[in-house]
Amino acid sequence: MSQSLPLLPGYKFPDYTKTHFGLPRTLVFSKGVPLTQPVASATSKRAIELLDSQNKVLDTDKVAELTYGPKRSPPREVQLPKSLALDKKVLRFHGYYREEIYDWSLENYRIRPVKVLYYLQDDTMEVVEPKIPNSGLVQGTLFKRHAFPHPSGKGRKYMWKDLNLRTDMLVYGLLIRLSDCDNWTRLKILSFEEPINYRGVFLQEYLIDAGIDLNEHEPIPPDPHEQQREEMGVRREARPRNMEEEKLFKFLTNDRKVLRFYGMWQDILADPPEMRRVVVQYYLADDTMEVLEDHARNSGRIPYKVLVKKQKIPVDMNELPVSFPRSYLEVKDDDMTWFSPQNLMTGKDIVVLGKKIFLYDSDEFTRHYYKTCFGEDLESIAVAEKPKPASAKIFPPHTGLGSWDDSMQNCLSLLPKAPKKNILKEMHFYGITLRYKAELMTPFKDDKMRRFVVSFHPGDDTVIITEDNVPNSGFDGGAFLKRGKLLKPESEKSLRPEYYTAPDFHIGAEIRASGKLFVLTDADRFVLTFMEEHPEIYSDKLIEIHRKSTTENILKSDAQMKERDGIMQMMREDVTKKFGQSPYPLPHFLEPPFDMQMKQKVEEEIYCANMPISPELLKKAVDICTDCNNRTDMNELRKLLLPPLGHDINKK
Repeated sequence: MSQSLPLLPGYKFPDYTKTHFGLPRTLVFSKGVPLTQPVASATSKRAIELLDSQNKVLDTDKVAELTYGPKRSPPREVQLPKSLALDKKVLRFHGYYREEIYDWSLENYRIRPVKVLYYLQDDTMEVVEPKIPNSGLVQGTLFKRHAFPHPSGKGRKYMWKDLNLRTDMLVYGLLIRLSDCDNWTRLKILSFEEPINYRGVFLQEYLIDAGIDLNEHEPIPPDPHEQQREEMGVRREARPRNMEEEKLFKFLTNDRKVLRFYGMWQDILADPPEMRRVVVQYYLADDTMEVLEDHARNSGRIPYKVLVKKQKIPVDMNELPVSFPRSYLEVKDDDMTWFSPQNLMTGKDIVVLGKKIFLYDSDEFTRHYYKTCFGEDLESIAVAEKPKPASAKIFPPHTGLGSWDDSMQNCLSLLPKAPKKNILKEMHFYGITLRYKAELMTPFKDDKMRRFVVSFHPGDDTVIITEDNVPNSGFDGGAFLKRGKLLKPESEKSLRPEYYTAPDFHIGAEIRASGKLFVLTDADRFVLTFMEEHPEIYSDKLIEIHRKSTTENILKSDAQMKERDGIMQMMREDVTKKFGQSPYPLPHFLEPPFDMQMKQKVEEEIYCANMPISPELLKKAVDICTDCNNRTDMNELRKLLLPPLGHDINKK
C-alpha cells in the first residue's frame, strides 16, 4: 500500500505490520576486497527495475513472470552428512601374505589368507585372518580397526584410492597382496547403477576423475603344507571291533552299576585281633574294586572308611601264567588275572591285597545281576559276632581346677551339663546355718590367739569360715574361706573325693581347710536343737556331747554373771564409803591407746592410780577380763570399773 501511493506530503502512512527496523548493510566483500554498497530503499529499487523493464524488450519468460508471478524454485535434494551417507558401507578385499619358516626343514614358507576391510564412514581399515579349525596357528584379527599409516610417511594414511587388485600393501612391516574383492566392492567402484552421493559429488565421478581402474583379480597361491596334507589324504584302516570290549561301550552300558557284597575281615594286626565288617564294591563300568569299613555306631573309630581305595585288584599277584618269561623283571597288566564278577561269590573267601575277607551277603541288585547274567542264586549267610565284654569306665583323677562334679560332667558326655542338685534337700534345710567356734591347732603362740567361726549349711553341704577380729592380735578379721564344699584330706588322691557332711561337725571334731587344722570348741544352742530334731543324721553319742557341753556353758555363764555382779556391788560400796556418792575422777589407764594390754602392765597402772577400791577386788576384776595369754581386754575392764566409780557406761 505504501509503495502504490505517491511520495507527497500527506500521503505517507506508517506500516504498522513492519517488525524489522535494522539499517541496511553498506560494507561488503567481493572476491576478498572490501567495497561499499549503495543504500537504496525498496521503492527506489522498484523504480529502477521498472525503468529497466521499460527500456528493454520483454521476453516471453519475463512477461509470464510479470503476469503470473515468479516461478517456483525446484525442490532441493536433501544432502546427508558423511557419517550417515557412508554408514555400514565397507569395501572388502581378499589377499594373503607370505610367512617364512626358518626352523622346519619340510616347509620353507606358508601362505596365510587375510581379509582387508575399508570403512568408508571414517576411512579406517582392519585386517582379519579367517580361523581354520585344528590349524594350530594363532588366527583372527591381525590389525584392529584404525587408520593405517602409509609407508611413504609424512603423516599420510591409507585411503580407498590406494587400494586396488594385484597391488601390495605394506602395513607395519607386513606385506599384504590384494588379489580379489567381493561383488559389492566391485559394483561400487565400476557400476553406475547405484552411485554414492556425498555432498553433491558422485563417488563414480570422483573415481573417474582420480583415474583409478580396478585391476583383474588373481588367485591366491596354494599353501605347500595344505597341498601335502591333501595329497596324503585320510588314513583309514578297517579292522574288526568287538563292541563289548570297548571301554566307551562298557562305560555307557554299565555306568552307575555296582555290585555290593558284605564281608568279615579279621584284623590280625590289632591287639587283640578282632573281626571287622567291610563292604566290597565292584564297579562294572571299569572293572575296579574298593573295600570300605562298615563302622558301628559309637565305635570310636576314625570316620575314614576307605580300607582299599578304588582300583583294579589282581586275584593273586604271585600267580603268573606258564608262558610268562622269567627273565623279565616287570609285570604288565596283560600278564595278570584281575578280579571279575565270577570271582566274587557269597560263602567264599577272597584275598584283597593280603587281606582275607569272607563274603556272607549281598544287596538286591547284585542278586538280580548274578541271576540274570550267570544264572546263580547268591545265598545270605548269617554271621554272629562274639559279644565283647563291657569295658569298665576309667575316669582320670581330679586336677583340682573347679569342682569335682563339674569336671566329671566332661567325662560323661561330649556336651557337659550342669551337675544335678538335690532340690528336696535344699528345700528341706533352706535357711538353716549351724555355727561353731573353732581354734587353730598350731605350735605357734600367735596363732593360738586367733578365733574362728565355722558356719555349715546342711542344704548343700557347704562351709564358710570367718575369723573374729581380736584386738592387737596382728590378724585382720573377716572371711577366711569362702562358701564351698570342703574336701576331706584322706580323699584328695581318690577318683571320687569325699566332702565334709553334717555328722562331721560337732564339738571336739577336727576340720582341715586351706592347709589349717581347726578344732570345734563350741556351738550355738540352735545346733543342739537341730541335732535333736534330726536323729537320723547324728548319733546319740554326738547329741549327748552337745547337750552336756551346752548345759555346762549355760551354768558357767550364769555363775560368771553372778560373780561379776557381786564384785561390782562390793567395789561400789568401797567407793561410797571412802569417796562418797559423787563420781570419782576417771583414771588415766581406763583410756588406753590399745584394746588389749598385758596383765602385768595393767596391774601396775591400777596400783599407781590409787583408786578407793580394795586391791583384792581390783585383782579379781582384772582376772575376769584377762585371757589365757595374760592379755587384758581394756574394754571389758572399763565396763566393769565405770559403774562402781559412778560413771555411765554409754557416755564416752
